Amino acid sequence: VLLGAGEGEDARRAFAGGGARVRLNRLKREWETRLSRLCVKTPDPAVTLLLGQWLPTQLLCSRVWAKAGFQQAGGATGFRDQLQDMLALRYTDPAAVRAHLLRAAAHQFEAGDVQHWWHEPAVGVRTRISDDKLFLPYVTAEYVRATGDTAVLDEEAPYLEDVEIPAGREDYYGPAQPSDVTGTLRQHCLRAIDSVR
Repeated sequence: VLLGAGEGEDARRAFAGGGARVRLNRLKREWETRLSRLCVKTPDPAVTLLLGQWLPTQLLCSRVWAKAGFQQAGGATGFRDQLQDMLALRYTDPAAVRAHLLRAAAHQFEAGDVQHWWHEPAVGVRTRISDDKLFLPYVTAEYVRATGDTAVLDEEAPYLEDVEIPAGREDYYGPAQPSDVTGTLRQHCLRAIDSVR
């Protein structure tokens, strides 16, 4: 099935006549390049296909881009979940991991805890869950170990202003405002660790 839109009959003919095929071929090359960064060979062709192509494709399409994982079916960005997904990309797409580390840091409250999940820009949930915040230093360390990119530790990101979790509640759901306080990724990681002591 070929579906396209354009201004006038000439545009529609150009789309159907080759423009779509060119774009499809470009997309195929992009996926071939992306999937060739990880070379998996096993004695079983099905396992090779699963590990080398199917799972990396599913990770990107369902978990990272669509945010449609089991726990995030509403399209939210899960702090811990998305950082875990980034671990699988540290060798094949380090630029995406680097960008996500800074995005996640910007969803850390001044007290050191984080939004458990959020919808952009910062409507989400603040919880008392403690392991979320430790994924930032863990994935940052793994990224630096895999890439040697220590400069990321000096990149700045804002904090979120603290919002109180109401008494007797497990969490607070609502908007969070960026703070005037910023810190390097290193400082964000240290603040996360200090907040669990």
